[in-house]
Amino acid sequence: MPRNYFFEEVDPEIVRAFDEAMGTLRKLGAEVRDLTIPTFDLSRSFFLILAAEAYAYHQHDLKAHPELYGEVLRERILAGALVTGSEYVQAQRIRMQLCAEVAEAMKNVDVLATPTMPKPATPYKVATDPTLAFPKSNTGPFNLTGQPTLALPCGFSTSGLPLGFQLSGRAFEESTVFRLGHAYQQATDWHTRRPPV
Repeated sequence: MPRNYFFEEVDPEIVRAFDEAMGTLRKLGAEVRDLTIPTFDLSRSFFLILAAEAYAYHQHDLKAHPELYGEVLRERILAGALVTGSEYVQAQRIRMQLCAEVAEAMKNVDVLATPTMPKPATPYKVATDPTLAFPKSNTGPFNLTGQPTLALPCGFSTSGLPLGFQLSGRAFEESTVFRLGHAYQQATDWHTRRPPV
């Protein structure tokens, strides 16, 4: 099971929790090894595709009833109007390249493991600020490839914010991802804990 941090700057607490999660999977019998997928670095283009398609879908309703959208969601969807056709096409090309690279990597592994985010979870107060850009996340590559992906809790930061990692499997092999995720949760109790409110 290879791992890829995706972002160069990963919070040390994320690295610690992720490494502990991989240690748990090793104890359960998984072979864990590092893997590099070059196009992961370009998969931030996911946000161009997401924004453009969200705007295309919601355009009529946003114009007719903008008050039905929360401020943060409305601002993020409206950003999709700024994506050019050229940018959208280039992002789709990156998507095709990423899909090919991941499909090739998945010939030799059953599951990819990555932290879900390079930092602890975004506090609610910050997440609801309309000036906040999209938080950095490792979910984008798997939204682009369409692979079955399961996010699992694996700890808390020193400030009490949740930490997580994700398991991504081959297309149509959800059962492999679910079995591994279930085994991890049977061996840990992170999924039963709650952050302080």
